[in-house]
Amino acid sequence: MKDLDYRDYTKDEKRTFFKINITRNGDKRIDLFNKQLITFTKCINQVANAVKKKPCYSMNAFFITGELENLLPLMEKVYDITWRKQINGETVSNDEKIFSIYEQHTDIIVKGQREVQFGHKINLTSGKSSLILSCEVLKGNPSDSTLYQSTINKIE
Repeated sequence: MKDLDYRDYTKDEKRTFFKINITRNGDKRIDLFNKQLITFTKCINQVANAVKKKPCYSMNAFFITGELENLLPLMEKVYDITWRKQINGETVSNDEKIFSIYEQHTDIIVKGQREVQFGHKINLTSGKSSLILSCEVLKGNPSDSTLYQSTINKIE
């Protein structure tokens, strides 16, 4: 049974990723990000070529290719965001960022000075009898103080 042919860049990329994390000099860091993005472009091209070939010699290859086809636009978006932020120095809003490729609707949640968490912020209101009066899944990370009045209005 024939498998998909690909080149594994993992070892080189881990090394470059480590260097990026320990480098503080802006110019050296940009050079390392350029190197990383060049390799990422090679990975994107490999995925695009695999998707174009649509291998049908095994069910496993067929399903893997289908998953890669779904990931290809995300890979291109990650490349674009990284290029804009690290090379061009632009500020990329949280709405444009991808925090999870498997759960793209995940938001970044910051609670005070604690660690950043990823997930969904939920506004849950219950009465004295523990009956749920209101349940709302919120987009983004609105402050609790801004939610108070609208929650009271919904309950009334």
